[in-house]
Amino acid sequence: MPRPGSKRSLSPYGRENNDGPRPKNSRPAGDSSVSGIIQRIKLEHFMCHEELDWEPNKNVNFVTGVNGSGKSSVLQGLVLGLLADSKHTKRYNKLQDFIQKGHSRAIVQVTLKNEGEDAYKSEIYGASITFQRTINDNGQSSVFIKDHKQNVVKKATKDAREEGKRILENFRINTDNPIAILQQEEAKELLKVESPENLYTFFQKATLLKQCIDQYSAAKTELEKTRNTIDAKRVQIRELGKQLTLKYEKLKELDKLKERDLEEERLQKEFMWALVKENRVEQEKLTSKMGQKETALENPKEKLKSLHTVKVQLDNQMTKQVDKAEQERGQYAREERELTELKIETERLKEEEKKIKADIKGYDSMRKTLDGEIRIMKEQLEQLSSSQNSKDKVKLAKERQKKLNKLEDSKSGINEEIEKKGTERDDIESQQDGNRKELEKIEYERKGCQRKVEHLESELAEMVGMGDQKLAVFDRLAPKVAEEIRSAAKRQQFRICPLGPVGSHIKLTAEAASNSALARLLETELGTNQVKAYLCNDDQDRRVLWDIFNRVYGGQKKPQIFTSKFLTRKHDVRRVERYNTVMDYLEITGSPQEATVIFNHLVDQKSIESVVVCKAQDEAKQICTFHQNVPRNMNYAITHDFNRFFPPTSNTSYRSYYIDPKTSQMLGANMSNKVEEKKSEILRTRTAMQEINANSEVVLRTKTNLKMQNDEIRSRITELRGRLAKISSEKSQLKAEEDSVDNMETVQDKLEEKKVEYDHLCELQDTKLNEKDKVGNLIKEKGSVFARKSKVVAKLRESTNPIEREISKIEGQISSKKKEISNQEKVVKRYQNEVAQLKRELKEKEGEEKRFLGQAKQKAGSEYVEPSGTVMQLNAKIKQIRETKKKSSKVVADREKLLEEYRVLKEQYETQKRKIANIEDHVKMMEDMNTARNDNYLFIRKTISNIIQRRFAMLSESFSRQFGTQIFININHKRRELNFIFKNSDGDAISTEINSLSGGEKSYAQMCLIASLWENMNPPFRALDEWDVFLDALNRKNISSKLLEFGLTKLDYQFIFISPQGASDIVCDPSEKHRVSIMEIKKN
Repeated sequence: MPRPGSKRSLSPYGRENNDGPRPKNSRPAGDSSVSGIIQRIKLEHFMCHEELDWEPNKNVNFVTGVNGSGKSSVLQGLVLGLLADSKHTKRYNKLQDFIQKGHSRAIVQVTLKNEGEDAYKSEIYGASITFQRTINDNGQSSVFIKDHKQNVVKKATKDAREEGKRILENFRINTDNPIAILQQEEAKELLKVESPENLYTFFQKATLLKQCIDQYSAAKTELEKTRNTIDAKRVQIRELGKQLTLKYEKLKELDKLKERDLEEERLQKEFMWALVKENRVEQEKLTSKMGQKETALENPKEKLKSLHTVKVQLDNQMTKQVDKAEQERGQYAREERELTELKIETERLKEEEKKIKADIKGYDSMRKTLDGEIRIMKEQLEQLSSSQNSKDKVKLAKERQKKLNKLEDSKSGINEEIEKKGTERDDIESQQDGNRKELEKIEYERKGCQRKVEHLESELAEMVGMGDQKLAVFDRLAPKVAEEIRSAAKRQQFRICPLGPVGSHIKLTAEAASNSALARLLETELGTNQVKAYLCNDDQDRRVLWDIFNRVYGGQKKPQIFTSKFLTRKHDVRRVERYNTVMDYLEITGSPQEATVIFNHLVDQKSIESVVVCKAQDEAKQICTFHQNVPRNMNYAITHDFNRFFPPTSNTSYRSYYIDPKTSQMLGANMSNKVEEKKSEILRTRTAMQEINANSEVVLRTKTNLKMQNDEIRSRITELRGRLAKISSEKSQLKAEEDSVDNMETVQDKLEEKKVEYDHLCELQDTKLNEKDKVGNLIKEKGSVFARKSKVVAKLRESTNPIEREISKIEGQISSKKKEISNQEKVVKRYQNEVAQLKRELKEKEGEEKRFLGQAKQKAGSEYVEPSGTVMQLNAKIKQIRETKKKSSKVVADREKLLEEYRVLKEQYETQKRKIANIEDHVKMMEDMNTARNDNYLFIRKTISNIIQRRFAMLSESFSRQFGTQIFININHKRRELNFIFKNSDGDAISTEINSLSGGEKSYAQMCLIASLWENMNPPFRALDEWDVFLDALNRKNISSKLLEFGLTKLDYQFIFISPQGASDIVCDPSEKHRVSIMEIKKN
């Protein structure tokens, strides 16, 4: 169903009802309207319109209708039909929101006039151009461009959009320009005229100055991009220049090859004859040296012969003296044995005498003790005989018992306190023992930390001194080992150069390198020993490498060496299907041969092809728990959280163990990472030292406190023991007094017993004294016999002393001669070995001479060539030429091909150079254009601002007459503000705030601003939506009359005014009625 509504025209053809088809607006033959005015708007299923077909008047159009009838939808359709985005409608953000509910698509057609001077491709499109846009419910839209016969000219949406943009630019139509189309929401905001900043933004968009600024900014951005392009091309041309220079050098090198061939041939001949010459010189040296050695050998031989003769003589003398000494010793051998027996007997008697003296001393001590006891008992008997003591005995006994009880109580209390203090002392001493052990442990840990810090700082200094050496990441001495290996390889000590460290040939994949836990897991699985290890082809190479380790590492721990033949083909491994293994996360670097050796080593040692890597333990449990789930060829599985899972066997179920992760990473690290890691380790160690020192201070304070407590307790115990001793003394005295009251018969019996014991002790002592005297006499007798016999033996020995001295002298001489003979034999043997070695060398040199001479005659001819240098010098020159040729042969194998490459590169270089120069000229031109564009923009902005300010002043004269106040606008570009200025009739400025104006006054001022902008801008049509929203009836009538008057004075342009308040107050001259149309849209 078509959208219900009615349209009435002020023209003679206008109809007051919508019965039957409505006639189109008449267009006189002398039509002067510009190209681009709207001839027709057709909407289908668009917003609230089922169908709307409207042909607006070419001059002034008023669209009315109640709220919700779809007035603004006509303007939305116009904007979207002219290819604008949904954001330009200021209504919806999504295109599908414009489709009428219950339908899947909406169609918008907008027909524009294409006649006059500004017509666009009139030979193709004819008198009109129709934009058709179909909006689908999926948010997509298609665009067609049709001619005046409604034939599609541009069907493809992309082509139609591009053509449509060109058409709109030709007609000067900008749907985002508020002067061309002022949307409903924008109109409401603008008509408030309360924000100078918003008014200035409106002024910029209306005058297209905003578009100029955007274009200028875009030009600056493009200019910056061009500069970046120039910089990039300069880098490229520098690289191209380097390649060109390299090609030129290679060409020069190629030209020198022929000269090098001749030079090598000449040097080769000289080298062969130099070998012969140097061999003969060495033979002469060997012959001369051998003669010197043989001559020198004669003297040691003669000397050795004379030494043997002297030694034989000394041996004969020694035999004679020994026989003579044996005869003399036989004469006093019996006396010496007797002297020895006397000495032993005397020593035994002295020991017996010593024991007897000790017994006598013991008896004397016991006798003195008994003597004292007897004396005390006699005194007691004297006291007991006194009558006074008998009378007071009972009284004294009671007093003594009372004192004894009191002393016993005191003693018990002191003993308890001593026992308590003793327990406290034992506890404190136990604590002191623990404290001492803890201090020893802390001191041990502190010294260990100190040594560790010193060692780490030493390593850090070495690492910092190494710079960014890659090998130092694996071992700080690895660069030195590598240098030693290279030197040994140059000396041809290795059959095949070793590889290592193994980690220097291993690189983590991107996935492993980006996951720190996975990287640490892989390195932990490989192991530090494997990462630092070296590989050798055979045992001989291993021994050479081990000698290098001994020189570099000394007594430090050395890397591990694995010896296995270097194969040329990788192992044929069996992969674990559907699961990632350690091998999948490793990339082996180096030459193909090196990569093969490293790969085979990791397969042999770590089985990297059969160790499955799982992200979680659940995944590992799933494949390791049951036999049937274990993947084929899997050895075991490891997880990202450092657990290792072994699958079940025939005897055991599956097992899992935690893996202790490595704290330091080497794979993928650089020297700066290792330096920072070492610094962190030093910091952690220093922090641990600080904690140990703090703990040590606490323990030392505890030690001091314990010592003070122990000293106090010991002092107290000493004091208590003193008191206890005093009490014991008092008790002994009281008990002694108590014992004295015993009866006289008991004391008399004890006294008799002591006397008997004393007499027996005296008898024993006398017996020991007699024994002592006997032993003493025996010792004296033995001593006198020993002295007498000693004198006899001494006299007998004096006869043999000269013989003993002579024997000793001869023994010394024999020993000296033996040493001299041994040394001389070594000298003779050394000379003989040297002569034998020289003979062997001379024989070898003679063989070499024959071989060298044959080679020289074969390669250089029979004619002798005088060498220009030594063998070493000539060999170095030949080697240098061959190395140069080897490098040259790799690079410049084909001169013609190289020459062609050089020409192509040179042409590319020159072309790029010209391009950069052209781009730089273009940039300079663009910079000049931007400068000129900026100047022109400032001039245009100033001109437009002045025109609009003057035009506003003219249009606002009626405002002055109506309100008695003049109103002007001031455009401040620096502050980006558009302000209204009010003056009284005398021209003086008054401080009237824009907020204080009524809605009608604000709207009037705004309409003056819009009209002044219309005067300056020239889009073919202008549309205002809800321009009278804030006006009362009187103001609306006045402003609508002004708008109608303005529109009728601009007959070349089209005006559309949308209002919800009807058009009953619109009155125009009858002669102008055909220029004005009113369309009323009715609400469903």
